[in-house]
Amino acid sequence: MDSVPARPACSGRKIKGALLVDCQDCRQGQDLADRLCFKGVVRLMAAETPGIKEVTLSRDWQVVYGKDCVDVLFAMSEMIRFCNGLNFRLPFEDCASCPSNPRSVIARVTEALPRAAPELDTSFARQSGGHGRACEQCVGTLRSNLDHTRMMLDRAERIISKAAYRVVIIDDR
Repeated sequence: MDSVPARPACSGRKIKGALLVDCQDCRQGQDLADRLCFKGVVRLMAAETPGIKEVTLSRDWQVVYGKDCVDVLFAMSEMIRFCNGLNFRLPFEDCASCPSNPRSVIARVTEALPRAAPELDTSFARQSGGHGRACEQCVGTLRSNLDHTRMMLDRAERIISKAAYRVVIIDDR
């Protein structure tokens, strides 16, 4: 079986309010409808300073995405920034293999984007390490972080609904 080489990380730079993404070495579709392209651009935006007004994918031609799309990308990048900023303390040796290990759960959440990861269902997180109060605190913190992440993903989905269908949700004034 032939192995496919790992895809190169997306690279780009911010120029006068636009994020110019260099797609020359990328084998993925030059299109945000391509899941891997979308994830790469969201990760680039998470690393950039705010103030991006458009995204341009540049290869043989340029594909430009405007404000509605940038708003969605920004909402998703906020979630990535939040997840990347979380710090977890794993005090016991067996914490690394725990199914509720916050590091691996959050990594699965960000890897599943733009789909909602099943890990965002906070009812799944339960203590399983046998360390009593320490496990309760760990899982409680994880649930709180997953709830906040779910709220951020819901916000991004509302932005997508508004942009794509011009739907205004009653609670979203």
